[in-house]
Amino acid sequence: MKTEDGRVLSEGKDFEPVSEPRLGVVPYRGEYDIYHEPPLIRTKLPDGTRLRVSYYHTVTVYDGQVNICPSEPKTIDLLRDQAKRVHALWGTKGYFMSHDEIRVLNWDKAARIATSMPARSSRIT
Repeated sequence: MKTEDGRVLSEGKDFEPVSEPRLGVVPYRGEYDIYHEPPLIRTKLPDGTRLRVSYYHTVTVYDGQVNICPSEPKTIDLLRDQAKRVHALWGTKGYFMSHDEIRVLNWDKAARIATSMPARSSRIT
């Protein structure tokens, strides 16, 4: 976050930490209530100060489903867990698992700090 004239503000010093405690838990854990009041940004600046804010937000589709980021380290863990559970149910030699909600690449923090391009399709073992 910075002021309109470009002065960079420091979280915890110039403004209180910003968080959204309802993210991913309303109306229940794992669900995203996408229409609600945004969190407040509390600063020590005078009222009316214009700010420039950069942030990430959850991209949702189909009533609360969220997109997954291939660059997020927990993505492979999540897919591996799903594959193990599917295999425990059916026990076949192979599976086709459709992951069509991977639509937003390089738009989040994990992708921005990754040292390579988004993960390519690969076999999860």
